[in-house]
Amino acid sequence: MFISWALGGILALLLCLLGPMPAVTSFHADVTGFQGSIPLHCWLMMAGFIGAFLGLLVYPHISCHGSDTCFLDYVCIHQSDKRMMQQGIRSIGAFLAASRELRVLWSPPYLTRLWCVFELAAYRKLNPAGKIVIKPIATDIAVYMMFLWVQLASIGILASWADSDDRVSRSMRLLGVSSSTFIFLFPALAYTARKKHQEDMQLTSDLASFDVKCIQCSNHFDRECIHAAIIEWYGSLDEFSAHIRDVFRFEVIDLMQASGILPAQYIWLPLLPVASLTCETLLGLWTVGAPATSILACFMGYIVALNLLWFPAIAVLSTFAMKHGLWVRNRRCHPFILEVFAVSLLTGSLFMLGAVLAEVATANGVEWIGLWNFLALSVAGWAWGRCWRV
Repeated sequence: MFISWALGGILALLLCLLGPMPAVTSFHADVTGFQGSIPLHCWLMMAGFIGAFLGLLVYPHISCHGSDTCFLDYVCIHQSDKRMMQQGIRSIGAFLAASRELRVLWSPPYLTRLWCVFELAAYRKLNPAGKIVIKPIATDIAVYMMFLWVQLASIGILASWADSDDRVSRSMRLLGVSSSTFIFLFPALAYTARKKHQEDMQLTSDLASFDVKCIQCSNHFDRECIHAAIIEWYGSLDEFSAHIRDVFRFEVIDLMQASGILPAQYIWLPLLPVASLTCETLLGLWTVGAPATSILACFMGYIVALNLLWFPAIAVLSTFAMKHGLWVRNRRCHPFILEVFAVSLLTGSLFMLGAVLAEVATANGVEWIGLWNFLALSVAGWAWGRCWRV
């Protein structure tokens, strides 16, 4: 998605510079060395969004991103012919032993399915050096929903800039758009955050209380075969259950911590529409022939300090707070919906603060821009260093 987003933006940029793509509206810019009206094309935002969406659809069909060979049990094992099914079941160990990676698309019912548990047991026993990747499905859904929400918010912000020559009225419009966006999007954000929180808690809880004897299987023959294989590998069913509750549970926790509270690409992905929005400003300054110092000031104040440093840092802090909760006097904030509301409100306020600081800094010269970049870099270093891997 990142590459296709960039390609879409570059294509739109070239078309705007060469002339075929007209400006949609205008915006009064106030940056170091330049004050005046600049065109807003809007095509960068549109092309970036379309490019990212197409990239998401096309990527699975591109063979150059790595090996496309995998063993997907439901597809690779015959589901209707009993004889062929049994042959597939007997051969599953060989496939697992030869696999470099076991990718688990985790959802709450996963540990209630005996076949899923069997594959975990077989892979770890037959392929102890193999890599296990736990991918909670809810996380991807939440990130893609956030991308859409930020895209809508960016369109609203751009609309609030349109045909505005007065900074005060533009700020009031921006506040109105941001507040409206928060009011409409908060219920969906709260639901998604609560669902992900519950699933994360359920994963660790299910592992801590795991007992293979309590897992049902619709086919009695399959159940007996799986139990026999587990006993052969681990000595007994109780030993296997203890292995899952102890060794494997901590292995899963380490795997999840290794990628941080959220994989870094999931932090950056929802912020792509904001980057497109600020690139629209740079394009407008270039189009009207603004001084190079003005374009550089806008680049350092918005692209570097705001988009690359401040916004991702606030996203990390927000994700950290959603995962670990808000604590007041050694007590976690309850109920959960109140905690989500407080974190969302704080996150929105910090995003707005960053936007205001960027606007003030870019309008007041090199010293202000330097201070703003130093502040953003300090906050980013603290957030990524102290909160991302906790």
